[in-house]
Amino acid sequence: MAEQKSGEVLVFRSPAKSTRSGFGRRLRLVGACLLTVSLAVAQAVDSESMKPLRACEVLQNMEQYANKTVLVLGRFSFRENGRFLGEKACTQELKRGDFTWPSVMRVLFDSDAGPKAPEPLAIDAPAVYQLLSVLKQTTSLTRFRFGTSSYDRWALIYGKLQPTPEFSKSVRPDTRAAKEFEPAPAQIVCRSNAMVIFLADQ
Repeated sequence: MAEQKSGEVLVFRSPAKSTRSGFGRRLRLVGACLLTVSLAVAQAVDSESMKPLRACEVLQNMEQYANKTVLVLGRFSFRENGRFLGEKACTQELKRGDFTWPSVMRVLFDSDAGPKAPEPLAIDAPAVYQLLSVLKQTTSLTRFRFGTSSYDRWALIYGKLQPTPEFSKSVRPDTRAAKEFEPAPAQIVCRSNAMVIFLADQ
């Protein structure tokens, strides 16, 4: 286990093991607080901090991250056809053959296939907010005339990245029934919705 350096980290603990001692302001979570998220000084954490990756960084380097556990930051979009994490557009188009894929990944929940997060999982908080500030320069949250703000939110997701077979084999996908954000070139499989952490839009 690497030695912790000075700075702040995000600490994720399950409800049964969480405490109310408090290290700072809390971030909002999916559902009914399935995890406790706190800002903490690194010296107070026993595990190595994990740095987040932008959605486009993962999507543009699919071969490097395929079937690996990743922590991804992006715009979380909830639609009638599913949940997606991504960005408006990547600097390099996700092109295979003559088809350009959307810069998103589908979010799936599977208690068996999703990776189990270490307890606690410490995440580099300054890196999160620095990435988020860069991400906001090219991607914005969609504002809907009707509905709630929960349709588009900033989020961190911990899960396993799985490219679609069509993307991996450079096969043009069937788009006849495709809706918004479809077809996604990959999916990120989470153990539960507790692995989706929403960040405040400040």
